[in-house]
Amino acid sequence: MISNQKYLIFIFMMLMFILLSCTSNPFWQNDEVKEKSLTGTVILSDSNDSYDSIYVWLEEFNLGTYTDDEGKFKIVIPPAEAQNDGGGFNGDYQLYFWLSNYEIQSVTISFSNGEFSSIQDNINKNGKLSNIINLQKLLSIKTDVVENGITSKTFGHNDTINVVVELTSNTNYTFLIHTYLQPLHYPYRGEIQTGLILESLSDPLNKTVILRQDDCDIVGMKIKQFAQYQLKYEYEILSTNHIRQIVSNINIHYNSFDILSGEYKVYPYISFPTDEVPDELINSIHDDLLHIKKGYYKIPIKREDAIITIDFDN
Repeated sequence: MISNQKYLIFIFMMLMFILLSCTSNPFWQNDEVKEKSLTGTVILSDSNDSYDSIYVWLEEFNLGTYTDDEGKFKIVIPPAEAQNDGGGFNGDYQLYFWLSNYEIQSVTISFSNGEFSSIQDNINKNGKLSNIINLQKLLSIKTDVVENGITSKTFGHNDTINVVVELTSNTNYTFLIHTYLQPLHYPYRGEIQTGLILESLSDPLNKTVILRQDDCDIVGMKIKQFAQYQLKYEYEILSTNHIRQIVSNINIHYNSFDILSGEYKVYPYISFPTDEVPDELINSIHDDLLHIKKGYYKIPIKREDAIITIDFDN
């Protein structure tokens, strides 16, 4: 009888030893293996703009993502052994929220050995932002195709496209934008806006940049507080399926560009000084983000684009 009791005690002790020595307990979830992630919601001061496509980026980790239609985001934090050459990050790092025509914001996230620190000002223990982020709008950008080029109008041969971009300041301080300006050569005087983009809706990879190849400068333009400005563009579609820029009905001899029949989204090249935006953030989206023919289409921005239909078959 005694030997049986000793045997049962031995078996019980062995089971307890096995259970306590397991790194992953089979009977309940181990918190240490749960996925660590930063989550939260970003909204915009202009309720007319949708909350999607706001860029969210965590410095040092160089992790970026975009918000969904509700402004929600999620950034999965890799395990400590996959950070900083296996050392795990230690310190305070900024989590940025960026749209180029909105004021950039950031919050501090603290890490210790690659994990969320126990003392945080901006997230709870599960990595969720304590407060909703509200980005303030700097500039509204609305493009219209007017006169002979009304939205959804079908163009014939030798038609003129007149484009007006309306810029409206939404802030109480003066700031700069960058755009393309083309000086006119003798005997003409003055300057015209250029750098207009026709983005095919049927073929998103087909983006025609209407831009003079030489003598064209990126210039700074001051936008005063709560003011409104207009940028004007004028182009002629030739019967040879080319498009060229004109001004005041006087033909300016620009290089012409091939254009195919189809429906296009129309918008201008407008960029903003990026002094407050880390270079690493910009490069995480594209290594030549501000270049009109390379990465510009990837800039996170909210604007109202015009839609036109070009038809060479009628």
